[in-house]
Amino acid sequence: MKYLLPLWDDRVDPDFDFIAEEYGKPRNTDSDIFIHEALGEAPFDGILLSRSVIDKEGSVARRVEKLGVRGHLRLDDPKWERVVVMGDCGAFSYINEYLPPYSPEEIAGFYDSAGFDWGVAPDHVIVGSIAQLDASGERIRVALSRHEQRRRQRVTLDNAERFLKTVRCRGYAFVPFGAVQGWSPRSYCSAAQELLDMGYDHIAIGGLARRRSSEVLQVLEAVRAGVRERREDGNVHVHVFGVGRLDLVSAMARLGVESFDSASAYRAAWVDDKKNYVTPWGWFPAVRVPQSSLRLMRYKSGEVGGLATLEQRCLEAIRGVDAGEVPLARVLNLLEKYDGRFVRNGGTVWRFRDGYAELLERRPWGSCDCRVCKELGVEVAIFRGTNRNRRRGFHNTWVFYGELKRQLSGGAREA
Repeated sequence: MKYLLPLWDDRVDPDFDFIAEEYGKPRNTDSDIFIHEALGEAPFDGILLSRSVIDKEGSVARRVEKLGVRGHLRLDDPKWERVVVMGDCGAFSYINEYLPPYSPEEIAGFYDSAGFDWGVAPDHVIVGSIAQLDASGERIRVALSRHEQRRRQRVTLDNAERFLKTVRCRGYAFVPFGAVQGWSPRSYCSAAQELLDMGYDHIAIGGLARRRSSEVLQVLEAVRAGVRERREDGNVHVHVFGVGRLDLVSAMARLGVESFDSASAYRAAWVDDKKNYVTPWGWFPAVRVPQSSLRLMRYKSGEVGGLATLEQRCLEAIRGVDAGEVPLARVLNLLEKYDGRFVRNGGTVWRFRDGYAELLERRPWGSCDCRVCKELGVEVAIFRGTNRNRRRGFHNTWVFYGELKRQLSGGAREA
């Protein structure tokens, strides 16, 4: 089973100075590095890059047009040859629209010209409700009727048929995937069978990322049964979008899933409220030391004076604890004092105090074999800015991939 990591423009400055909080000079964003470059290894079997992501970032679009997708991702070196690059349209970005913004012919040509290995036909996500504007211009949630869900499925299947015909007629080299969208196990099954009848050997199941695990398995079981009805040998590559739960890996493999993508471990580094840094003892909250200079920070009245100094004292104390030179209680007290200067929903340090204490006592970065932890040390555990947070996400992905491989090989879970 292959694991694909969805990427945005997730790069970091290789020369960032974590003590001085300064970018490398002269600043050159073209030299920023991706996860596999930062780690010196690829903690994934492939990368998923969406057309909507490329279109959103002008610099990314220019790089892909100039260098091709593998050149943009710096995967054109032979040592990354095993890594596949999959393209899709990013259906959640236009979930509220009536139709996908890309035609099957356009997106097929794009995949070919950019050099993708795998490409997915334009699909339309089927969910319970979408956001729309009411008569007063206010955004509201509107439930999708069964008629609208069926229409979206029909759009997805018609696009898949045109997409496959285009790929075959024009002799494109990438592997075409038909997208499977549905609202129930039976509807997913029928959509998958229709794709196989069109001639697809590769299908990608969407719309499951927000479903409960039990629902995911019901859909996969139905699709598996449908595939068996059409292909006795079951020789169909099934990809699952957005479901990367380690407790489902064995069942997914049993049900014929050959690849999946998920960024949950990566994005948890800064998106999750409590689980930011994964260790052999489980997940911990990263130590929050917000940048006092950020304009988005809201201060309590009269609490701005001396803020930068207190901020630096917190960072120095964290490093001192790591070196065994500062008592843990002093760090926690400084963090609580600093955090108290900001307007927040509840006391952040108070909620995380036990987690911070255990994290700083255990010092998991000291025993981690990933390059990020070896190079950054305690800096990887500080919740503060893109260059730390993304690198922590790199570490999380490295751990996730290692655990995935252990599970698939029958090993015991360690984290």
